[in-house]
Amino acid sequence: MNPVRLTFSRKQVAHKRNEEKFDCYFIYSNRQCHRYIIIFSRDLIICTVIKINRRWQRRVDKYAKI
Repeated sequence: MNPVRLTFSRKQVAHKRNEEKFDCYFIYSNRQCHRYIIIFSRDLIICTVIKINRRWQRRVDKYAKI
């Protein structure tokens, strides 16, 4: 994969042995972003793809209690 639009990634806890799991954000424009949950083991597995409206996401982050 060519990660040209990869803006942010973080490692997550993998549930199986010999796996690496990452949460990756790819930004395509000022309004659109995709979030991918990717698992590397013997194969590359993309578990989840979430289309995110960036303006909406900022509002959620502003008012979310973490």
